[in-house]
Amino acid sequence: MSFFQRNKINNATHTVNGEPQFDINDTFIKTNPDGSSMTILSGLVKSGSFSVGKQYQIGPNSSNKFTQVSITSIHVDACQRETAVAGELACFVVAPVDENVKLNKENIKTGMSVLSLGADVSVFSKFEAKVMVPHHSTTIKKNY
Repeated sequence: MSFFQRNKINNATHTVNGEPQFDINDTFIKTNPDGSSMTILSGLVKSGSFSVGKQYQIGPNSSNKFTQVSITSIHVDACQRETAVAGELACFVVAPVDENVKLNKENIKTGMSVLSLGADVSVFSKFEAKVMVPHHSTTIKKNY
């Protein structure tokens, strides 16, 4: 699939005009020679757009709270950019707004989201769902 075909698919399934939402797929910590470190998030921009220099919130953490961060760098398709929009796979370098907060792999997990500061968020830790699996190579039982 070419780059342009992928973008057509992404643009058809994601909304640029919605509230910013970035779903975290992986977290990397890069340590610089001076001892400082950078927190790098990779994932998919599900909706809206993200810009360098703006503040957002990451979460929810284990206590259902969000941490305020600012984006210091954005990369899309290995190219540095000022913005990332819905449908793009991107990497963000983030820094905590509060200097007393440390960002590391223990407090940023796969599946967390980066959202706008004013986002109306409801956090659920338990829910019921009916799941239909039309085919799976192993046996699936209750409580699997």
